[in-house]
Amino acid sequence: MKNWWAIYLLTLRAALRERVAWSMLALVAGVLILLPLGLRGDGTLSGELRMHIRYSIGLSAGLLAAMTLWVSCASVAGDLSSKRLHMVLTKPVSRAALWWGKWLAVSTLSVGLLFVCGFVTLFRVNGVVRGAAAEKTPEELRVLRDTVLTARRPEAPEAEDLTEEIEARLREELRTSVLPPGVTEEMLRREIELLLLALRNSARQDQTVRWEYALSAPVGTEEDLQLAYRFDGASMGAVRVPGEWRGGTPETPDLFTRRVEQSPSGEYVLHLNEDGRFDGAARIVVAFVNQSEAGDMVFFRPGDGVMLYRPGGSFAPNFLRALGLLSGLLALLAALGVSSGCLFSLPVACYVTSVMLVMRGFAGTVEQALEEGTPLSRMEDPGVLVRVFNSVSMTMYRGVHMVLRPLDLDSPLERVANGVLISGSELAGVLVLRMLPVLLLIAGGGIFLFHKREAGVAE
Repeated sequence: MKNWWAIYLLTLRAALRERVAWSMLALVAGVLILLPLGLRGDGTLSGELRMHIRYSIGLSAGLLAAMTLWVSCASVAGDLSSKRLHMVLTKPVSRAALWWGKWLAVSTLSVGLLFVCGFVTLFRVNGVVRGAAAEKTPEELRVLRDTVLTARRPEAPEAEDLTEEIEARLREELRTSVLPPGVTEEMLRREIELLLLALRNSARQDQTVRWEYALSAPVGTEEDLQLAYRFDGASMGAVRVPGEWRGGTPETPDLFTRRVEQSPSGEYVLHLNEDGRFDGAARIVVAFVNQSEAGDMVFFRPGDGVMLYRPGGSFAPNFLRALGLLSGLLALLAALGVSSGCLFSLPVACYVTSVMLVMRGFAGTVEQALEEGTPLSRMEDPGVLVRVFNSVSMTMYRGVHMVLRPLDLDSPLERVANGVLISGSELAGVLVLRMLPVLLLIAGGGIFLFHKREAGVAE
């Protein structure tokens, strides 16, 4: 215990003496102080607060990740190159204790600074809200509490099984037309699926589009049940389409009606259960009737365009849970940097860790390659070498995806900015079930490589 604690304190002091660390801290301070002064949202208080949350913490976390990368790599590789670690290795200190002490020090520094940035952002958000309380109308403040300063538990609509219709359309397309070069059946099937999803979430003049929700628990007495919806503005342009929302249960589908005429941009919220008429409901049906007289078509975003939200908590704890998810990523980055430093020199260790960060940023591209295949797999008559190279590439993509999958978080800052709940069970599950095994794997590999490295060899 004394060994790793001493390593922890020494590493922490060394990190605070790094010029790179202080440079990054200065940039973080600049982001927290100067960036909010130049942010311009969509003109609403909700948009301004969302900008504060996304950009202030997002950029701060990015800078702290860069600082973590350098400090973690330098904690071993830098000490070895400067010979500071040689005297420590002659003492009865295991290399496992060295690894864990250094990792804990770097993680403490980066995670601690992340939470400092978080508390500064919370203080600023509260200041903006207090300043706006005297200027905004009660309705505007209510919209703010409903959509940002809250933690709503989402209920997604039941997904319709489109398999038969997709296959029928695919057979018809293949029968009546020839696939263009480079287009596979799987790509065509995906395009048909996207088209059908868009049609299922759209309505022409006098048509009705419908969603059904199987709730995770019956609606409580006078529970605040929110219907939040977003139009697909890219498909609708700037047209304001009048319509009517209807909600109820499968037995009584018209418990709620509300006529609207709104811009296609932004999120809108309706309160369904203000008078308790949905109390005890286990299934809810929601429908929108397009009442346009000009023949305009209404599109909703597939998947999350129409959601039901239920009370789940308050904003500040939800924000701190989002910081907890980001802290897990910083801790894994610190582990990767320390392990890289155990094997490589400082520049190479920084390069290797940076490559992992870049690959994390292109995780979506890797998933797309696994789903659709590489351009080589779409060649009409590939040779043997091309097939072998494509097979190796796909194997590499699968390995990268397996490594990056535990780091694929569901946009915690975006969810907090939109008032969507990050539950404590989700936080614990991500940290313990997804990130902890990766941490132990990286730690085991780093300690093994550290044991194999000859620190005393002249360089």
